[in-house]
This record gives sequence, C-alpha cells and structure tokens, in this order.
Amino acid sequence: MSALELIKLLSTVAVTAYCAHSVTSRKVWKDFAVFRGHSWTTWLQILLGSLLVVATTALLALVLHRFGPQLLHWSWLSFLAGPDEVERGMNLVLAGTEIRYFPIVFVTLLFVNLPRLARMEEEDFRKGTRNWAHAVPRSLRFGLYHCFVGVPLFAGVALALPGLWFTLQYFKGGTDRSTLYHTAYNMVVLGVVLGFVIIRTFAS
Repeated sequence: MSALELIKLLSTVAVTAYCAHSVTSRKVWKDFAVFRGHSWTTWLQILLGSLLVVATTALLALVLHRFGPQLLHWSWLSFLAGPDEVERGMNLVLAGTEIRYFPIVFVTLLFVNLPRLARMEEEDFRKGTRNWAHAVPRSLRFGLYHCFVGVPLFAGVALALPGLWFTLQYFKGGTDRSTLYHTAYNMVVLGVVLGFVIIRTFAS
C-alpha cells in the first residue's frame, strides 16, 4: 500500500467513525432544526440557488484549472504519490467514495451529518462577519481551508464563491440561515458525487 492509499484509507476510517459516532450519540439531530418551518416555495428557492452556485463554482474551478498558473494545480497529496500514481488533489473527506460498494453506506452517514458539519464551518467562517470588506478575505480563507483536506489550490480559490453566498445568507438571517443554505449546497454536491459513484459502480 502506497503512502497516498494509506492517507485515503485513514481519512475514510476517521470520517466514517466520526459520522457514525455523531449518529449513534444523536448529536446530529439537533442541527436538523434549521430545516423546520420553511414552505415549499422557500425550499425551491434554496434548491435552485444552491444548484446555481454549485454550477458557477464548478465553472470557475474549471476556468482556473484550464487557464490559471500551474501553481494553482498544486495539492499536498501530490507529494505522496508514487511513481505509478497520478494525484492532482481531491477532498479527502470523500475518499470513502472510492471503495467499491462502500460508498452507499459512507455517503448515507455523511449525508446525515451535513447539517452538523455545515454548522461547524459557519461558526468558524461566517459568525461575526461585519461587512463585505470583512467577508471577502474570510470567504477566501474558507475556500483555501479545504486545501488542508487535499483539494488543489484552484478548487480552494473557487470555493470562496460559495463562501460569499453563505455570507449573504448570514447577513440576512445569522448562522441558522447560512447553515441551512450551506447544508443545501453540500447536499447538491454530495448528490452529484453519489450519481458518479453509482454510474462508476454499475458501469465497471
């Protein structure tokens, strides 16, 4: 087993254990309170907004990958790749989706924990934001923070965009509202990932 494979395995074990513990200890359920009391029209607005932000972020990441400087392709995971491995970066939180037949269980656990994980990031990166001059660098830090879990720099920079979107929601309704929109965004992303996993599993 290479160093890269070991890191991915350890990340999968850690994320799975954390998510399973949160479910069994019932810590996740209180965070689902952000879903209560919204009409179907509000949900439609949130879903459409999330889809638009996900698509725009993906497009920005593609442009930065295609036309940005080579430095933006860097990920610390590339240092672990062996001579026969090609690694341009990934989100290690999602490493469990690469294990055959395990992704359904893994994604289910992760899905249930999305409100809790979103709340933690909103408390760290949105709470206390005073104005847009304050929001821009905080949103960039939010995006680059994901580089610690392996995403390449171009993706980290692109993720500042949803950071700004969540900040707008924070200004409108505090961390409860930004957590709701952040969770919806992550659900869309995880849904796309699950779609690719299902296609890959049954196509192989």
